[in-house]
Amino acid sequence: MRTKLYVGNLPVNITEDTLLSLFSEAGVVVSVSIIPGKNPRRKKSSAYVTFATRAGALKAIRMFRGFTLDNRKLKLSEEAPLRYSSLKGLSPGGRGIARIQGLPGGLTGDATTDAPPPEPHPTLPK
Repeated sequence: MRTKLYVGNLPVNITEDTLLSLFSEAGVVVSVSIIPGKNPRRKKSSAYVTFATRAGALKAIRMFRGFTLDNRKLKLSEEAPLRYSSLKGLSPGGRGIARIQGLPGGLTGDATTDAPPPEPHPTLPK
């Protein structure tokens, strides 16, 4: 089963070919994709490396966690870290429930108040 590995804190001058040759030491690499940074002055700082097997990805984590590349200590995980920007559109709601803005029909994303009453089962008497 293919496993995508998140690699963070990469040097700015890193290339996909460099990452491919580095991580191929751990297993069969299917693809490498550098994630463009949001700051235009800092072009890239992370990438996804997809391995053919989960075993290869886990071996890469063991081999390269804490590995220093161009004076930068790499950060590795199986999943991308959750970023604040991925939570855009969420705002705190009443009773500790996050409300999703922009839902059609004026829905708030609060299942306790927006859900219609359940329909009776067709085979049961009303």
